[in-house]
Amino acid sequence: MSVSLAHNVLDALPDMAPCLIDGDGVITAWYQGGRRLLGYRAEDLVGQRRLQDLIPELASTLPAPGCYTVTAQHSDGHDLRLELVIEILGDDLSGLTLALLRGLPDNEITARLTSRDDNASHSDDLFDVLEQAVIIADIDGTVLRANRQALRLYGPYLIGKEIGQAMRHRCDPSLDDALRRVLARFSPMTLEQRLPSSNRSVRVTIRPLFNRHRQMRGLSLIEQDVTDQRLLELEIRLQHQQLQDRGQRLRSHDQTRRHWLTAVSHELRTPLTSIRSYSELLLAYPDTEASDRREFLGIIVQESERLGRLINDILDLAHIESGRMAWHPVEHDMTASVDHVVEVLRPQIKAKNLSLSLHHHDGPCPLIGDRDRLRQVLLNICSNAIKFSPQDGTVIIDTRHDERSFTCCIEDDGPGIPDEDRELVFDFFSRRTDPDQPRDPNSGTGLGLAISRQIVQHHGGELLCDDPHQPPGARFTLRLPRPVQAETARFESTSMPSPDPS
Repeated sequence: MSVSLAHNVLDALPDMAPCLIDGDGVITAWYQGGRRLLGYRAEDLVGQRRLQDLIPELASTLPAPGCYTVTAQHSDGHDLRLELVIEILGDDLSGLTLALLRGLPDNEITARLTSRDDNASHSDDLFDVLEQAVIIADIDGTVLRANRQALRLYGPYLIGKEIGQAMRHRCDPSLDDALRRVLARFSPMTLEQRLPSSNRSVRVTIRPLFNRHRQMRGLSLIEQDVTDQRLLELEIRLQHQQLQDRGQRLRSHDQTRRHWLTAVSHELRTPLTSIRSYSELLLAYPDTEASDRREFLGIIVQESERLGRLINDILDLAHIESGRMAWHPVEHDMTASVDHVVEVLRPQIKAKNLSLSLHHHDGPCPLIGDRDRLRQVLLNICSNAIKFSPQDGTVIIDTRHDERSFTCCIEDDGPGIPDEDRELVFDFFSRRTDPDQPRDPNSGTGLGLAISRQIVQHHGGELLCDDPHQPPGARFTLRLPRPVQAETARFESTSMPSPDPS
């Protein structure tokens, strides 16, 4: 191989820093890769500096041919851990040594050096140590030289073939266009292709080769497999997206936590304020009339009960969300649970003279679940329906089931819920209100529906606020799978007691 051709190829090598040195280590040729990797220009090194100046650990003598791990000094002063390959050259480059520097980790050049054919010429060995496929073609596109990697990829009879034709079975037609443009414009090109035969990605760099008179005499083609690099980049992008998503979730959770703390503080303060105010009145005025005293004590009892319900609901919700809730799964009849809840609420129904329409369309419905927790859900929804129904109003309870699911629809004829608020009623401390009625001091905590949805979701079901059949009322639908998708093993039994809604 001629000296000028060797220089052109070395100058075109990507991702490594080749240089030529004499017997004393003085740098006689420095290429573009060296400037990219270490920051030095050729005019700063050639004939002036030794390789040992860049790699102090080499001391005064050069090592024998082989592969080494070294620390080199970048032009800006920081150290780089690199791989160094030393190769003695022959033929037209006799008397010079090739030093190849590249970043760690890359594939093993040492293995290629130790497995080379000792009878091959030194100038062929220069290219055989490279992991990239290197092809040299003349001005007509005829392949003149190829290293071992190129012969392995494109076949042993690559030499003498037209380069575009030789590579056509491996690369797509865009490579032919790139070859023609390099030959026509005398300018280098880099393109990336996905090989259809192996589904791998390669980066192909095509550079024109010039003689000492700057006349184009051919081109070099260097192919490098970048599949692992692209997969790593994809993995990094995915991990970056996952970190962004996780950060967004953490910010959302933090915002929810702050809202939760603010709401809890407000909800706890209200009954405590009433209890303290009326207690102070009784202490300040011990001669208060008996009727007023009974009224004040009644308010204190009501607010104490309200405070107790609020604390119990907060603990329930916290236990469910943290996974520490006690679940007691048993096989039970959901239609019987509906009947039980109706009987519990019978006094409230009579007090408002409500018309109750209860329909079990398909008879008993056995399923596996925490009976008391599911009754708690039914009790919450039915008591809401009674609370918001007008005097002499109507409440409809309708159950159906098949082999796959159980459905219970509970509907009232109260003021209803606006479409835009139907999901909001399941938020923490959200209360359904009747604009025509004053605030009830015995109203719920605003956590009942939030807890109910959590319980239903734990059983693999759903709790929805639907369009009522008789507007403007509200309609809630409870749907549970049969059997519960998360069977008995899903539930964690602990010593915490399950509340009895009755």
